[in-house]
Amino acid sequence: MGLLNTLETILVVMEDLPEAVLALEPVLLQVVTYILDKSIMEFYEEAFSMISSLIEKQISPSMWSVFEGTYRLDLDSEESH
Repeated sequence: MGLLNTLETILVVMEDLPEAVLALEPVLLQVVTYILDKSIMEFYEEAFSMISSLIEKQISPSMWSVFEGTYRLDLDSEESH
């Protein structure tokens, strides 16, 4: 999806500006959470790339919820097998 790639590019360009990353985080967190909650596998690569960029320098408290979401994904995949 072009929009996800654009968001990812903006995040990568802003990586050296912690204030900018913190400002982007709530918006990107909504996108990533939606992708994980709805199990939209086609967008996992972009979602995990954004997660990686967001936690590269520090992990905010709100990013821990993403960790919980990825853990649920793992549990769900184990139950389906």
